[in-house]
Amino acid sequence: MAMSHGEVEALFDQRVQFWYDTILEQRPKVWEMNDPQVPYSFTAADIVEYTIARFPERLASLPEGDLTEFKRKFYTECEMSKDMRSPFPFTDEQFTQILTEYAVWIDHLFFFGFLTRAGRRDGKLEATDVWVKLRFFCEPFESDNFLGGKFSYTGTVSLNTFEAKLRYLPMSLVCIAHELTHAYLELLTLDNSASRYYRDLNYDDGHGVQFQKLLGFIATQLTMLFPTMPYIEDFAETTLMDMQDAMELPLLSEDVARAKIETHNLPTRACTIANTSGFEQMLERFSQRADFFLQARGNERDRFWEMTEPGTTYDYTINDVARLTQHNCYAAAVEGLELKDDLVEDFKLKWLHDYEWSNTSPFDSVEAKGLLMEYAAWFDRLFFFGTFTRGTNVFDEDSRVQIDFVRGIKLPSGETVNAEYRPPTHEINIDMLQPSGSERYAIEVPIYLLLHEMTHAWFAMLQWEYSAARYLWDLHQDDGHGVSFYSLLLFIYEKLAEWLGPMPRLDQLIIDTREKLNVAFERPFLSDNLARSLIYPGHVPDGRDSPTSLEASYPSGPCFLAHAAW
Repeated sequence: MAMSHGEVEALFDQRVQFWYDTILEQRPKVWEMNDPQVPYSFTAADIVEYTIARFPERLASLPEGDLTEFKRKFYTECEMSKDMRSPFPFTDEQFTQILTEYAVWIDHLFFFGFLTRAGRRDGKLEATDVWVKLRFFCEPFESDNFLGGKFSYTGTVSLNTFEAKLRYLPMSLVCIAHELTHAYLELLTLDNSASRYYRDLNYDDGHGVQFQKLLGFIATQLTMLFPTMPYIEDFAETTLMDMQDAMELPLLSEDVARAKIETHNLPTRACTIANTSGFEQMLERFSQRADFFLQARGNERDRFWEMTEPGTTYDYTINDVARLTQHNCYAAAVEGLELKDDLVEDFKLKWLHDYEWSNTSPFDSVEAKGLLMEYAAWFDRLFFFGTFTRGTNVFDEDSRVQIDFVRGIKLPSGETVNAEYRPPTHEINIDMLQPSGSERYAIEVPIYLLLHEMTHAWFAMLQWEYSAARYLWDLHQDDGHGVSFYSLLLFIYEKLAEWLGPMPRLDQLIIDTREKLNVAFERPFLSDNLARSLIYPGHVPDGRDSPTSLEASYPSGPCFLAHAAW
C-alpha cells in the first residue's frame, strides 16, 4: 500500500534524526546504514522524485502571502545592491542575516522545512530548530564564477561572503540552494548499491545525476519566481546540462565505485581531530607505527602494509594517512595546535632569499647539501608533524629516515640531479652530478625532489591496508605512485604555491602532478586476489580472476624503487 505524504515525511524526519544521532566518524557511511528501529528505503532517486512531485501541492498549501513576501524581500534587497559601483549597502551582520533568511526560505519552499524547521515567529518566517548550521567566512576565492560554499559532515553549510559583496544577491541565493540541496540529499539518502549511489549523488564531489536533477528543478522554479533575474535562468540551464553530462557516464562496478566514494569522503578521523588531545593522539599513533616500521627487517618491509604490531591498535589506511596529513598539517595552525603563522612566514622568507641567491650565485656542492638538509627539517615541521626528526628539527643518525648524497643513480638524459627512496634501507639518496664546467648548483630542483622522496618515506612508515586491491590502487601502483601518494604530494605542492606565490617551476610541477593523479585514478580497481599477484609475483591468482586483467604497467615486484627526476 502506498504511503501518504505524512507517512513519507515522517520517515524523512526520522532519517534526519538518525543522521545526526550517528557519531561524526560514521557519517560518511550513513548512505548505506539503516536505522534498525525505523526501516527506511529511500534512494537519492526516490527522494528527488518525491520532492519534485510533491512541490505543486506544497506550493499550493503555503499560507497566502508567503511567496509575495519572499519575492518582495528578494527584489528589494537586489535593487539596493545592484549598483556595483557603489559601496555594498549592507554591513557584515546585515548581510549574514539576509543570507540566513534566504536559507530558511529555500528550506521552507523546497525541503519541507526539514533543515531549519522553518516557522513563524512574530509574523516572520525564521528557523525554529536548526539542523543544518550556517557558518560565514570572508576571504578571496579563486573562482570568479560563484560564491564559495560547502556542506560538511558536521552538519554545517559554510558560505564565503567575500565574492557576493563583489557581485549581487542572485548569486548568493543559488549558492545557498546548491549547498542546501547537498545537505538535504546527504541526510536522507540510503542505498545498498555503491555504484548507484556514486552515480546518483557522490560523483564529482557530490554532484551526481540526482543532485543535478533536484538542483535544476529548484533553479527552474526560482527562475519562474524571479523572471527578471537572468543569472538564475542561466544557472538553471547550466545545471540541467551538467545533469545530462552526468547521465552519460557509464555505471561503475561496485568495487570501483566504493573505492571512489571512500577516496572522496573525508575519513572521519580527519574530521574528528579538532582539539589538542585528538591531534596528539594521532601523532602518537603515527610515531608508534613509524618505530614499528624501523624495527622490521628489510625483507619484512615488503609486507609491512599488512602487518600489525602486537598489542597495539593501528587502523589508519593509506587513504586515511593522506587525508589526515592534509587535513591537519595546516588546519593545526588555524586551531593553534602545532604550526604558527610566524613559522610559515619564516619559511617563506628563507625560501625566497635562497631562491633569489641560488639564481644569481648558485651554491657549491657543500653549500647545496647543507641547504637540502635544512629544507628537509623545514618540510618535516611543516608537513609531517616533526615525525622524521622526532621533534628535534635536525636530521641526524637518530632520525626516522636517513638522507644521503651518493653517486650512481640513473639520471635521465640532460639532467644533473636525481633522487630515490629505498624502502629496504629506509634511505633517501640524492645524486647531484657536477654540471659540466661548473661546480655550482641552483637549489630549486633538488628541493622538490627531496620533498617527493620524503612523501614516499612518509607512506612507507605509516602504511597499513586491509585490502590488497586498495594497497595497489592507493600506493603501490607505478613504482609507489598511487592515488593517495599523488593526492598528498599535490596538496603539499599547492600549499607551497599558496605560501610562496608564483614560481614557474613549481606551478608546472603542480600541473604535472595533477595530471598524474588523474591517470592513477583511471587505473583499474582489481580484485584482492589479482592485486596480490601483482604485489607479490609468486602469488598465483585462482580461477576466479581472468589473467587478461593483468597490466604490465604495474610494478613487477613487492619493493618499489621510487625515482623522481626532472
